[in-house]
Amino acid sequence: ILFGLSALMAAFIWAVSIEQFVREDVPAPLRPLLAIHLAPVALLGLVAQGLGMEAVTMGCAGIAGLIVLWMLARLRWLTESGFSALWGAFTFPIAATASLWLVLGGAWRWPGLALLTVATIVIPAIAFKVVQAWAKGQLAVKTNAAIA
Repeated sequence: ILFGLSALMAAFIWAVSIEQFVREDVPAPLRPLLAIHLAPVALLGLVAQGLGMEAVTMGCAGIAGLIVLWMLARLRWLTESGFSALWGAFTFPIAATASLWLVLGGAWRWPGLALLTVATIVIPAIAFKVVQAWAKGQLAVKTNAAIA
């Protein structure tokens, strides 16, 4: 029951978000946050795998693949405003998706390894740049925390 409710809530959020994707009216500094929509489908897939729900797992893997392809196709748009701490929104979703694909194995093994390789490079780079911005006193300014 909990899995079904979680899936319904995620589907509702995705339905609302699709409108933003299509209209492209998300302000440039907030666009990296759209990557967060990848995480629930990856986590639902991992839970479905643990529950033995193979069809649901494969469906989640496929949806995650479509979201990753969309993100790759729109990467320039997603990152248009330049680096900020909000790029951290890319980190967990790509790691979770790589995990899902690697757990599935088979035809998903190579995309999983590719995404794991990307995650291994991108996540530490983003973390380094966030710490670097903090050390230079730029993090608060870039995130508007300096105004609060």
